[in-house]
Amino acid sequence: MDVKLDDLNLVKASVDDAEKIAQIISSVSEGMLEFMFANFAKACGLNGVNELLTLILRDEKGIFTLDHFILIKFKHDVVGLAFAYLQQLHQDLLPDFVIKGLTENEKELINEILPYAKNSLYLNTLYVRDDIQNCGLGKLLLTLVKDKAIEKQCSSVRLHVFNDNKKALSFYKKYGFKEIHQCSYPEAFLLKHPQGGTIMELNLGGAV
Repeated sequence: MDVKLDDLNLVKASVDDAEKIAQIISSVSEGMLEFMFANFAKACGLNGVNELLTLILRDEKGIFTLDHFILIKFKHDVVGLAFAYLQQLHQDLLPDFVIKGLTENEKELINEILPYAKNSLYLNTLYVRDDIQNCGLGKLLLTLVKDKAIEKQCSSVRLHVFNDNKKALSFYKKYGFKEIHQCSYPEAFLLKHPQGGTIMELNLGGAV
C-alpha cells in the first residue's frame, strides 16, 4: 500500500479503540499474553485473552490507562501504535483480581520481562501494520516515545524483545538501544521462544 506520512493522523486513544488495541498488543506479544492469561480468561468465562485485555483497557487502571498509548490512524484504521509508560508502574502492574488468578510460572514470566525500575520509560509495545512498514512510521513512533521520556524526565527507555525476532533487534540497535539483560523464562514458555529474550535500553543521558 502506498501510504505517505501526510496521510496519517496522530490521535489520542479512546475507549472505542480498546478492542483494536487489545488485538494489536496480543499479536505483538508473540504468544506471551496467551501463556500468561489464557487460563485465567477461560476461568472467567471470557472469550480469550483479547476479551480480557479489552475489559482491562476499558477500566483504565495502572499501565493500561489510555493516555499511555500513541495511535496513528489511516482512514480510521490503527496502522501504528506505541504503548509506553513509567516503568515504576510495574510495581502495581495488574488489577488484584487478575494477579490472584495467575500461576507461579505466569507470575515468574511477568516479573522477568516487566521488571521494576525507577526513572525509566518502558516501551511495552511498538507496532506498525505490515503493509506500511519501511515508510518511517516505526522511527516516528520511537521518536515520539523518546520525546515522552524526556518530558517525563526519564534517564532511559527500556523494552523487551525476543531473541528470535532479528528484525526488531536490528531496528532497536539501529536507534541506539543496547542489550542490558538476558531474560530467564519458565521452561514451558521456552518451547515458544527457545532463544529467550533481552531487555534493551536507550540511555538518554542529557540532551537527545
